[in-house]
Amino acid sequence: MAPDGSDWRDRSTPSTPPGRGQPVLSRGPFRGRFYPRGRSGPPGPRGHGHPSVPRIPGKNILEGLYPSTIQVIEKPAEVPAGDDIVIGDVQYITSYSWAEGDEPTILVPGSPRLWKNDLPFPFRAPRDSGIVFVYQNGHRCPSYPLLPLFVAADTMESDGHSPTTWSSVDIVTDRNNLRKLWSFVENPEPSDFRIDLELVGPWTVLMQRWEERTAEEVEMRGFGGYGDSFEQTCTTTAPGCERGIFAGHHRVISYDMSGLKLVVRCEVDACFAPEEASAEVGDQSQNNASSPDDDLTNALKSLSISSSSNTPASATTLQKQGLTVVKAGSIIPQSSLIKVKSRSEQSMTSLRWYEIYPQLLLGQTFHSMIGVHRSGEFSKVRHVELDSPELEDVARSAQSGLRKLRWLLEEIQHAAMERGQDAKLSLVCRQGMLVLMKRTSSASLLPVDVLKRFEV
Repeated sequence: MAPDGSDWRDRSTPSTPPGRGQPVLSRGPFRGRFYPRGRSGPPGPRGHGHPSVPRIPGKNILEGLYPSTIQVIEKPAEVPAGDDIVIGDVQYITSYSWAEGDEPTILVPGSPRLWKNDLPFPFRAPRDSGIVFVYQNGHRCPSYPLLPLFVAADTMESDGHSPTTWSSVDIVTDRNNLRKLWSFVENPEPSDFRIDLELVGPWTVLMQRWEERTAEEVEMRGFGGYGDSFEQTCTTTAPGCERGIFAGHHRVISYDMSGLKLVVRCEVDACFAPEEASAEVGDQSQNNASSPDDDLTNALKSLSISSSSNTPASATTLQKQGLTVVKAGSIIPQSSLIKVKSRSEQSMTSLRWYEIYPQLLLGQTFHSMIGVHRSGEFSKVRHVELDSPELEDVARSAQSGLRKLRWLLEEIQHAAMERGQDAKLSLVCRQGMLVLMKRTSSASLLPVDVLKRFEV
């Protein structure tokens, strides 16, 4: 868990590390998680007979910014109480999975990995290690990290999916940005962060995620948990998405936040296969006796490559805006999405839901599957739903942060509107102070032809 309360895997992180003495490859079960030798990035993970991994150079948070501050955005002490802030009218826009390819490649609509209904408890998972993606969109599409969102949306629309009225949107953002802003308004000592901004219509603001590093080594963070190893063990690749990269599925939704219309992109860990989605899934433990392979085989039979009308999608490969687009995967119901986490037996007794809840709420992820382990030996999974009685107090307490977040988003929107579409802005939080600064480059966050959709 990062100091700001965020899951640093918001994110893309590695799966089970390679065995002792194995080279780190771009193929096999670790696709997309480790840097391949002979391409970009450093050699394999530290330890297990590998050379030591050099520190990946990071960017300065003020890089590409003019030194002067345009505006200080004060942290709200308290937003006046009123009606609860409600996230409603949740609509699926598009989804995609990053895939193996010589060029940046996405599968559209792609699919999250599928949850294995019954797991062979107890089982042991190795500790996570090696090089991981912190921000996969920024790593694979560095010039325009937001571009895959729009390419995937255009691909879905061309196949008959309902179009989005982009000019009606207030804010387009990654969930990660919302979580950082939530942490700023609620945390007395928030971590430093930066978000690049651009007004692209009369009122639509693009919020582009910024990271010091788009890839990181687990060991640099001073810990190595079991989350990725557990996630890979308890999930499997969806049909048609065999080329997909582990932890590479992204979903784009729109919703109304009490009058503010947001388009939000977030990574999705897993989902229930269609016939499982409506089934009641309780805690899974070592008392389960049925075979996970049998249950999963039955579930896979109902999952097909589909378009928005659930008819088979053609295996078409397209080139759009420098991205290779492969039509593959399935549109998964929002109610089937899963956040996968792991916790030790000791930490489960003091699980900090106030840190986890914003991630689930802002991504509208209904299910949490939490693997419980002792030194990497997993004994059970706790299944918690977003609207469960267990989280009622958490949801009630979260209203304070949600109210402040909505207020802050409106302040950011107004600040961008005051300065117009020619201003290329950045929000920078340093030492607990949030300021608005101007970028030295006049480049937009998206290609010109993509920006046209925001015109009124």
